[in-house]
Amino acid sequence: MLYFIGFGVAVVAPLLWLSQDKQQRPPGPRRFPLLGNVLDISVDDIWLLFSRWGKEYGSLVYIKIFNQPTLIINSHHIAVDLMTRRARVYSDRPWNYVAKELLLGGHFMPFMDYNDRCRRLRRAAQEGFRKATLPRYRKIQQAEATRAASELLQHSANWVEHLSTTAASTIMSSVYGFPPTDDKNPDVQAIKQHTERIARAIFPGTYLVDTFPWLRHLPAWLCSWHRDTHGFYAKDNAVVQRLFHSSETGPAVTFSRAVAEKVDEGLLDDGDAAWLCATLLQTSAALCWFITSMVIHQDVQARAHDELDRVVGRNRLPSFDDKDNLPYLNAIVHEVLRWRPPLPIGVPHCLAVNDVYQGFHVARGTVCIPNIWGMNRDPDVWGTDAEMFRPERQLDEHGNLRSRILNTHDESHTSFGFGNRVCPGKHFAGDTMFITCATILWACKMSASRNVHGDLELPSEYAHTGTPMTLHPTPFPCEFSARFSDALSQVSTERNTE
Repeated sequence: MLYFIGFGVAVVAPLLWLSQDKQQRPPGPRRFPLLGNVLDISVDDIWLLFSRWGKEYGSLVYIKIFNQPTLIINSHHIAVDLMTRRARVYSDRPWNYVAKELLLGGHFMPFMDYNDRCRRLRRAAQEGFRKATLPRYRKIQQAEATRAASELLQHSANWVEHLSTTAASTIMSSVYGFPPTDDKNPDVQAIKQHTERIARAIFPGTYLVDTFPWLRHLPAWLCSWHRDTHGFYAKDNAVVQRLFHSSETGPAVTFSRAVAEKVDEGLLDDGDAAWLCATLLQTSAALCWFITSMVIHQDVQARAHDELDRVVGRNRLPSFDDKDNLPYLNAIVHEVLRWRPPLPIGVPHCLAVNDVYQGFHVARGTVCIPNIWGMNRDPDVWGTDAEMFRPERQLDEHGNLRSRILNTHDESHTSFGFGNRVCPGKHFAGDTMFITCATILWACKMSASRNVHGDLELPSEYAHTGTPMTLHPTPFPCEFSARFSDALSQVSTERNTE
């Protein structure tokens, strides 16, 4: 009997697979029965593979990961068409059992389908970080930027650690109201490790159970996903809950206190609210790519120094009041996020219903992966030199910051996502980048280190570390020196008065 069942599956499954695959689909690499394209997927720099496929097959590439239909979107125009203009159809998330259920307990808003529960959480996040509320965080952001500049001037060798501390302390103070901390804080380390686990778990094809849901019923001892995730949710949830509830006695004007009020009003579940606060952790990757770009492109750094001297002068540190008068510095921030997006592959979307686009059938449940790396290099948007770091592309003919490039939510890049799933903390992240980059540039001159022969050793423009879904520059030695004689003393004075 088992022989006949096995024979039937072996014969019928490929025929069923072939019959389904005859519908009009976008072009893509050859797919094999049952396996699809899973053997083509590499854990190393998958965004480069997707970009190569885009050049070979077109901006919309169809693949299968086992039996999971998947669209790779390499074009900014198509991404806006589907995930923004047709957001009602394209705003769900793929069924991700390991990350969503085993590691996150179903509480993580970015991985929820776009239902009422998700909308309530997004509304709370948007209210906490909308433009009108941003000034409440600026004292914290300015203080952390000043601390970063001070540490970089005094301890250049540990520059990566200093920037990691800046990112962690800014978010812990803004979200929870905690005093300044550092990257070695056990809670910060716990959240960073949790984030890395999630990034590995959502990589396409990592766990079979995310493609074949019935596998979750197998005994735990047979399943790698149970071994890999055992105990992590309980441990991480304890940290997340403790941070959320310990902030109830802290400053009144914090994101967590605002979210706690939603719980008291019965609008949010306590577990969802605690995890919403933990969702907002930001990494130092963008700041590190900023340093990389400044060390390599000395001409860009010099032009930014000139602008700061002209607008701010050398008798005070830059502030948020200077932002509108520093178009070139803003262009640098936008260009860093375009050139080296911290998440080169966006969090996948999923179709809620069947759709037809450009004559192609897109079935309900199809996973759509936005290749942010490829979109940020779209020559139709950014020009033929899109691979280059060139802040001038972000400026108009009068030297002013371009207000909008296509439909990029005023950021001039696609690194914050699309449609109903755009990052709700994008304005906060942009403010943190601006004031930190402005303060470092005002105080510091950044340059490559010299080797034993006295030659400059420029860092690689691409070498990186991180998870299969994230992009962080490989650490390299560089020098930070004061731009003028009393730069450090002014930074130190400002730091001691905050």
